[in-house]
Amino acid sequence: LLDRLEIIEISSYTENEKFNICKNYIIPNGIKSHGLEDANIEFTDDAISKIIKNYTKEAGVRELERKIHTILRKIVKEIIIDKKESLNIIDESIVIKYLGNEKYPDSKNNKYKSEIGIVNAMSYTIYGGDILKIEVDFYKGNGNIVATGSLGEVFIESTKIALSYIKSNYKKFGINYETLESSDIHIHVPEGAIKKDGPSAGIAITTAIISAFTNLKIKNNISMTGEITLRGEVLPVGGLKEKVIGAKKAGVDKIILPSSNKKDIEELDKEIINNLKFIYVDNYLQVFENLTYLNKKKKSTNKILEEQKK
Repeated sequence: LLDRLEIIEISSYTENEKFNICKNYIIPNGIKSHGLEDANIEFTDDAISKIIKNYTKEAGVRELERKIHTILRKIVKEIIIDKKESLNIIDESIVIKYLGNEKYPDSKNNKYKSEIGIVNAMSYTIYGGDILKIEVDFYKGNGNIVATGSLGEVFIESTKIALSYIKSNYKKFGINYETLESSDIHIHVPEGAIKKDGPSAGIAITTAIISAFTNLKIKNNISMTGEITLRGEVLPVGGLKEKVIGAKKAGVDKIILPSSNKKDIEELDKEIINNLKFIYVDNYLQVFENLTYLNKKKKSTNKILEEQKK
């Protein structure tokens, strides 16, 4: 029946959409269903935002509703069993009291920390968008590649494509080929309990390998997504809305994307793309040029691309 149906894709809510749904629907309904209409309970805006950012991780609002109901049930218990007076204002301190320590601490504190061999990739999960840390290290070996972190077959193929592309263009990146051949490369993506697959981390994997072999640090306020080919072409990917929301939440303010995805970004709400800088690329050499901390080449990217075509 699929060809006879109208397919409606429901994407993730933004934080602002979650906030308004919570304030105008979830909280009033929760207060009514818990019999607290006469208690004059009011959640502060900061309290609602804290619950969204630090206690939930989802595309929708189901878990957010559970957290609000948890707070309301504890208030009911205190009134009925403990004979306490009802709280009128639910602020951030009350949220911590009822929900405990933050489940998802704010990750923006170290957004400008730079490290060698670590790059922010962008992922699409059942919880919405998120940041994947691609970690690369190498040691004396025989040119083998090891990939860990509960990675699928397509993801592992991307690691091999990235390495082959780097080997065929090692001079342009200032890498010693003998070091590449005499080293084993370990690529790891943390949070091994979560399955990861897909080709969209291609340019991030390539950047992480280059960073590891050139000792160049990658800033943590930059993320990237895009599939890479053996010729260095950067192909479009999906789930851009969720990926951008997840990256922004993690403190990213500069995102490298395939040029073919520009139309997807133009369709996003201003709320999502506000304060973000997007860099569109067709070839990995353009990624390399825009990463100024890797830009040690003497020739411009355009000249190199012209030589490649020849």
